[in-house]
Amino acid sequence: MPELTTVLLERHLAPRLLEIQQSAAAALFKERRSVGPTQSTAQQEACARLTFMYLNLCLFSKHMGLFAELQGERDAGKGAPASSEKTGKKTDRGGKQGGKKSGKGKRGKGDHSDDEADSSSSGAAATSEAHPCLGGAFGQPLERHLIRTLGLELCNALAEQVCTRHMLEFVPDLNRAARRKLFAKLPRAAADGLHAAYDAQSAAALAAAVSEECAATLAIRLPPLSREREHKLITQHRENLQAQLADAVASGEEPELVLQIVVTLLILRQHRTLLHIPGGLVGRLAQLASEQLQDNSARKQLNRFRQLVVRFLVARGREARASSEPAAEAGVVDDEAVDEDSASVLARARDFLPSIAALVEETKNVSEI
Repeated sequence: MPELTTVLLERHLAPRLLEIQQSAAAALFKERRSVGPTQSTAQQEACARLTFMYLNLCLFSKHMGLFAELQGERDAGKGAPASSEKTGKKTDRGGKQGGKKSGKGKRGKGDHSDDEADSSSSGAAATSEAHPCLGGAFGQPLERHLIRTLGLELCNALAEQVCTRHMLEFVPDLNRAARRKLFAKLPRAAADGLHAAYDAQSAAALAAAVSEECAATLAIRLPPLSREREHKLITQHRENLQAQLADAVASGEEPELVLQIVVTLLILRQHRTLLHIPGGLVGRLAQLASEQLQDNSARKQLNRFRQLVVRFLVARGREARASSEPAAEAGVVDDEAVDEDSASVLARARDFLPSIAALVEETKNVSEI
């Protein structure tokens, strides 16, 4: 589903997450106790943003591992062996994909003792080892997407603060070679810490590198993902997604966004895991979520809506190509749904929006986190 992948990944998932980060950073900063009162407002905001992005990386990393573990057990119950492959492939943005279990990175020094106590009850200790289930169909794309989006944003935010501290200008869109050339102007220890973050093989290793660099270079001690912080973040994300879902249903113009949000919320309710979903997995995760709905009509509704979303995006993409290509070239179209235009498919998808949104609240066997 190339159109579905492109639209959901590039247009919706990362931008929506960034909005959440920006709106909640100030609130999370208030619970920071490692920041001195002499810091400027700009420094406080930068520290709050780093903290929030770091905790989000820890959260999604932890829940990704839990979800992969659940799916491994589910596949094993069906007779399919759970994947035990450990990955170590580089991403194309300077990060690497690999398994991991926890969302909380290792701490270098100076952690708060009460934070350490809180973290011991969070349910998943941080390690830099690959999670045994993250080599499967869901684990690899989730890991890769988390590193390429939120992980890369966190690395860029950290690099910006380190460069600013040393009177250097950092541009987030630098390629790998230009970034290394810039970091060569930094002290060796600071540069090595940034390289470790950008080149991390897993989200857990990335979190550990960021935490150590913050402590060593910026004198910022990032807090661990305690149970209380995890609950606050999940509540924030859930409320934000529900508000976005209501807006998307009211507008009726973006059924693909409705599908992505509904799938995220259904998985949160069904598995008690909050995922940072790449567009390429939305279709498969929607199918997985529909299989676990108890009501047969609800399953059919979700599957039908998923099919309409794909057809809408295909039709819209075909129309965009037709408007920019010569008539002879634009005449080459898919054999299926040749007569369908995006407006007619959208009209049919709109009929499903209220009932699809209602599935989130009607889902059975829900345990609030």
